[in-house]
Amino acid sequence: MNMTARFYAILIGITLLLTGWNFAHYQLEQIEQTQLTDLVSYPIYAYVSDTTKVSPLLKELKALPEIAKVKHDTGSAAGLELVQSYNLPVSDEMLSDFRFPDVITIHLQPTNAARLAKPMVTDILRRNLSEIDIDAQSTVWTKTEQQLKAMHRGKIIFTVLIAVLLLLVFVYSRLSLELRILVLQKRKLVSVVDILRYKNKLTSHSLALFFSPLLVSAALYFIPVYYGWILLWGKNFLLPWWLFATQAGVLLLGTVMITIASHLMDHDNRYHRDEIQVEFAPEPKVPEPDPEDSL
Repeated sequence: MNMTARFYAILIGITLLLTGWNFAHYQLEQIEQTQLTDLVSYPIYAYVSDTTKVSPLLKELKALPEIAKVKHDTGSAAGLELVQSYNLPVSDEMLSDFRFPDVITIHLQPTNAARLAKPMVTDILRRNLSEIDIDAQSTVWTKTEQQLKAMHRGKIIFTVLIAVLLLLVFVYSRLSLELRILVLQKRKLVSVVDILRYKNKLTSHSLALFFSPLLVSAALYFIPVYYGWILLWGKNFLLPWWLFATQAGVLLLGTVMITIASHLMDHDNRYHRDEIQVEFAPEPKVPEPDPEDSL
């Protein structure tokens, strides 16, 4: 395989690794989003006996961007809905004898920001209502939040491991290519033109291997999502911006390491080619016989 074919093989390999990284991280984000959607399907209920508190409370809650929907049911409507939902044997006359509190139902957005803003919502309710009048679905929320935190830790560990793997593959594959080029150069007389040509090739390799895999892998994600090709990725931009920043950082670190190593190898190749010398000790001479001894 010649040098050009090796370079494009490395380029394609790095691009495939980045695309696979995006796909695997997308699956983790999709699982997390599913859990968030399931979590916010359990709304927060507030029971308000004093109807004068309903209007200011609704105004304060609707001002929060983390809240997707706030529903208000009057006491009579809430009582009728309760009777119909559970098919209770209660007539309208019997129902009119009861006094039900107004019910405020709060649905949060299916986002991490909304999940973290839940304590702020409950604090607003506690300033206006007693604790017994608030149903925050605490048991379900606590269990699901523990799962989400465990998944977030796993996602960080996965990102670190994949980043280290990509860095190792990038450095060793690129280093083998540059070392092979230097070995081929060493077989011939290296002129100033050859040195400049090698430096230009090193720069072009660095730029191509840094920008091309990033741009191609990002395009393979953003273009299908933008145009709604659900079979490939879905319809939501689930990958966070820091994932692409991490990938760029890994490739940048690898590029810097390769550039330093290549310059050191090139320097040794041009200025220290005769540094190692092997000398053989001369064979001991056999003393010639003295003519006087023969007499």
